Amino acid sequence: MAQLRHPEMRGLIEGDRGRVMPSTRLAELLEEWQKDPHGSTSVIETDGQVAGHVRMGWWWDALTPWLDVVITPERRRGGLATEAARRSLAHLFESTPAHVVHASTPGWNAGGLAFADRIGFERAGVMRRTGIRDGRYTDTVHFELMRSRWEQAHAAGR
Repeated sequence: MAQLRHPEMRGLIEGDRGRVMPSTRLAELLEEWQKDPHGSTSVIETDGQVAGHVRMGWWWDALTPWLDVVITPERRRGGLATEAARRSLAHLFESTPAHVVHASTPGWNAGGLAFADRIGFERAGVMRRTGIRDGRYTDTVHFELMRSRWEQAHAAGR
């Protein structure tokens, strides 16, 4: 869990509201997420260490699930997030009735914004002042990937 407490992870894990989360709370969250009847959570490990997690699920509508991929700073840029997102999207579009998958990231997270664009998500909107980081309000950028766009990209071999 120490990898998920890295200062650069602040504000990237649901529920932390911009502060470094204690290991005990991270463990509780992972346990809660794994019991969720409307979703799936997987811890991503490399070399026997936690490298992040991938979550997907839905609240009340299985047609519009969400996807959340978080990788620790030390393990970024190695393809883990891309592989986790591709597998998750394939599952959601091939095994569920989903017609759109949603994702979001803090507006200050340049890497997360670029990642969402790179794997095919389109910007859907911005929620203002959804958090505080370093004493300043932050926004959340929302993304969506429509089934038709995923099918086109998948057919083209991307």
